[in-house]
Amino acid sequence: MKFLRKIFGKKQEYNNNENEEKLLQQLLDKFSSMNLKDFEKIESAINQTEVESQKLESLKELFDAGKEYNKEYSAVKIINEYGNAITLASEINKRKVQEFFKNSDANSKAKFLNDKYDIYYRLQNKFDLSLLPYKKETIKQALVYLLKIETNQEKKEQLKTGLLYLKDFIDYDKFKSHKI
Repeated sequence: MKFLRKIFGKKQEYNNNENEEKLLQQLLDKFSSMNLKDFEKIESAINQTEVESQKLESLKELFDAGKEYNKEYSAVKIINEYGNAITLASEINKRKVQEFFKNSDANSKAKFLNDKYDIYYRLQNKFDLSLLPYKKETIKQALVYLLKIETNQEKKEQLKTGLLYLKDFIDYDKFKSHKI
C-alpha cells in the first residue's frame, strides 16, 4: 500500500495530467476486481522471472501494493454489506415485535412475557442467518483484518461491535425448533 500512496503523493505533488489520473484509477479498479487466482498467476509469473532489475523490483512492489489494496477493498465491501444486513435485520425484528403486540390479546402477551423461548422475545436479540451477505467466517475474517490495519479508534470500536453482533445471527430453522 505504501507504493500506491507514494504514487498518489507524487501525483498530487506534481499536479499530473488527467491521463495519469485515469491510469491510476484504472489500476485501482483492476486491483479491486481481481480474485485470488489472478494474484496467484501474476505472483507465479513474477517469481519465475530470473533476471533481477529495478523495473522488476518496482513491478513486485506494485503487485504487492495491489494485492494489499484488493484485500482491504474486499474487506471494506464485505463489512459495508454486513452493516446493511444488521440494519435490515433490526428493522425486521422491530416490525415483528410491534406487530405481535398490536395483534395480541392479554393472554398471548402474558405468555410472551413468561415463555423464554417465545419466538418474538428471542427475535429482539437474534437475527436470521439468511440475512447475512456472506458466511459468518468470511465476515469475521474481514472484521479482524480491518481491526488490524485501522488506526481510527472510533472505527475500531465499530468493528469490535460488528464482531459482537455476528454471534447474534442464528439459523432461524433451528431456532424455531428450540435447538438453540
